[in-house]
Amino acid sequence: MKLDVTRAARTDISGALRWSEDYFGLAARVRYRQLIDAGLTAITMPEDPLGTRRPADAAGRRILHLRSCRAAVPGIARPRHLLVFDRPARDHVVVVRLLHDAMDLPAQLAGR
Repeated sequence: MKLDVTRAARTDISGALRWSEDYFGLAARVRYRQLIDAGLTAITMPEDPLGTRRPADAAGRRILHLRSCRAAVPGIARPRHLLVFDRPARDHVVVVRLLHDAMDLPAQLAGR
């Protein structure tokens, strides 16, 4: 499976990890990185992972809330991020963004 991560998604991931470390410490940053990696692994499976949804206003993109992956990483009670991804081909996934679930998703995806 080919996995591409856009520049915007890389920036989002770095920001989320930096925030985790600043507010919760290095160990929390490591756990959150593991959670993000679990999410990335989940979206590269041939079938969409449990908890994946397709919002009507996100141009066909899929969304996986990281809370769906928290069983893979003990110590994270309430993850707040969404992996936004496209699957342009059966064997290709593109991670578009990692967004906080309190954000205005349509506005963020439209680049506003």
